[in-house]
Amino acid sequence: MFAVESEPHRYSGANMNETFLNELEVSRKTRISLATLRRWRLERRGPRFRKFGSLVRYGNDDLEEWMKAQPYGGDGTTRIEPKRMQLARETDQSAEKLQPSRAAKSRSSVDSTRRQARSLGPRNGV
Repeated sequence: MFAVESEPHRYSGANMNETFLNELEVSRKTRISLATLRRWRLERRGPRFRKFGSLVRYGNDDLEEWMKAQPYGGDGTTRIEPKRMQLARETDQSAEKLQPSRAAKSRSSVDSTRRQARSLGPRNGV
């Protein structure tokens, strides 16, 4: 029915030779989901875009400029732990500070049971 265009769109504007990409092409190029691109447009974040009627288009030069402006770093060997794992670890550590460890609890209960048994003395017939 409709052919999928593989070549970027060209629109006349301030720069007659400027190439524009649709949101699907930007999504594929940046590996950012369509939903994220759409949310960023609503939040006025992300790459600069233009509206042609109801059509949303991204200037190729604008997209390249935006990608270059994004921070990067790291040596690529450090594993970033998910936020939920960090929170779980912090919660466990704070709980340990507030309460003695299970092993310490079980040792203290065994010791108190032995002390009670000694204080009662030998049982008759046992």
